[in-house]
Amino acid sequence: PCAIHGEKDGQLYVLWGKSSLQNLHHYEIHRSTEHGFTPSSTTLVTVVEPGEYCVERIEELGLDTHVCYYHRIRAVDVNGMVGPFSGEFSAWTREPLPEKS
Repeated sequence: PCAIHGEKDGQLYVLWGKSSLQNLHHYEIHRSTEHGFTPSSTTLVTVVEPGEYCVERIEELGLDTHVCYYHRIRAVDVNGMVGPFSGEFSAWTREPLPEKS
């Protein structure tokens, strides 16, 4: 998995490879500004249904500018069984563009 900053302030793209978990139902995306965070209900950002492609992606908007965000992802099957969390990965949001004078 990886994250990269977007074209806009406070925007990140989060990408990961499709899970091979049998009966995949969804992915849990967790985020924190703390390196080494432990995923919990308070760090859960969103749940994403699997797509048809081999790489999954979400766009995060409205984040603080010039901040490093750390992420971890895991797959969940139709019975609620969870796969292991991915390793932690991170990206910085863009610095605000200087105002034109």
